[in-house]
Amino acid sequence: MFRIFKKVWMPLLLVVVIALGGYAVVRIRDLFGANPVAVAGDEKGDGTAPFSPKHITYEITGPPGGRADVDYLDEDGPGRRAVSR
Repeated sequence: MFRIFKKVWMPLLLVVVIALGGYAVVRIRDLFGANPVAVAGDEKGDGTAPFSPKHITYEITGPPGGRADVDYLDEDGPGRRAVSR
């Protein structure tokens, strides 16, 4: 009996560790909502919040004749660059 245990204990331990690790991963994913349940909703709206545009004015100070590069995002998302010479 002891000879069989000497040969089998390492693979058996490996199976137990993998099973416990898989169980822990599944529980953590459920805990943090990695697999949310899809619920059919109201089709009247697109679900976005009302948009209130903001207007920003940049004031650039420095010596006369200097150069300024300003990078920003517009309302559609792509980056823009304004260069002052």
